Amino acid sequence: MSSKRPNSESWARSWPGSWSLRARLLAAIIALLAVVGLLIGVVTTFAVRDYLIQQVDAQIHEEARYDLDYHRGRAVPVMSAPAW
Repeated sequence: MSSKRPNSESWARSWPGSWSLRARLLAAIIALLAVVGLLIGVVTTFAVRDYLIQQVDAQIHEEARYDLDYHRGRAVPVMSAPAW
């Protein structure tokens, strides 16, 4: 069984420092776009998560107020369906 080891020339070509300027710029742009896309995804995820948690909290508080008023015998307004 023979093992082929890469020669030093092919190894040098795979090192980014020996790439052409066009290849290095393209790699940098692709890396930058990947980082920006990742950041946009993370920020959007947390923003939507916070918004949805606020919505659920508001619904829970409204239901709790409704239940307290009902159990205290106060007149409870008829709740309408959400306007989606």
